[in-house]
Order: sequence, then structure tokens, then C-alpha cells
Amino acid sequence: MQTAESVTRDAEEQMQADHKRLLRLIEQSMVREARALAPVLAEKWPESRPIQHLAWVLEPPIIVPNRLGLERNPLEREYGWLREHGGKYPGCYIALYGDQLIAADPNVGRVRRAAREAFGDEFVLIHHQRANPK
Repeated sequence: MQTAESVTRDAEEQMQADHKRLLRLIEQSMVREARALAPVLAEKWPESRPIQHLAWVLEPPIIVPNRLGLERNPLEREYGWLREHGGKYPGCYIALYGDQLIAADPNVGRVRRAAREAFGDEFVLIHHQRANPK
């Protein structure tokens, strides 16, 4: 018969294993799969701050209408750079500030750190460049 302590320990181990599974998907650039798994784990582990955070981060982006009345796309330079150079970085996360490349790496954590070191709290676009089809 299991004690309350062993049940709690088993649940904690399972929660950590689920968290690692989600992180592994992200690290392997399996974003679609991570986005599908994240809400399932968030519902399963509502008390887990790391899992809840990843579920929030992995939510698909929301397009917000331009309320500032800007005539040009504020990301025009970034998108232009991606059209011209993005194909050189298949499977990588790319951090851009304007038309300036900050970092490109398959590991999103390294790219985010480089962007933070270079520009602090300034807005930096981080884009995932899909791997070239084989």
C-alpha cells in the first residue's frame, strides 16, 4: 500500500518528467508538437509554474491590429532581412533588430540570451527558420 508521501513523490517525479519532455520538444525545434502537448500538461499540472509558463509561451501568436496608425509595417526591415538571408539558417532561431542579425542557433535559449545581452529590454524579433525540406 502506498503512503501519502510516496504518492506525492511519484506525482512530483511524473511532473518533472513531463516538464523535461516538453523542454526536449522545444530544444529539438519540434514547436508544433510542443504547442500540442503544452495545454494538456498545463491542465494536468495546474500547480506547476514551469509547465504553466511554457504553456503560455507556446501559445500561438496573436495578431494585434495596428492601432497606432503607422503607415509602414514596423517589422519591415526584419522581414526583408529574413526574405533575403533567412534561408541560410535552416532549423535555427534567428534574433534580429531591424536588419541587424544578433544571433542564429538551433537552441532558442542561446538566441534569447544573446538578444538580451545585446539589446536588453528593447524589442527584438526572434524567428524560427524552418529546416529545408529534404
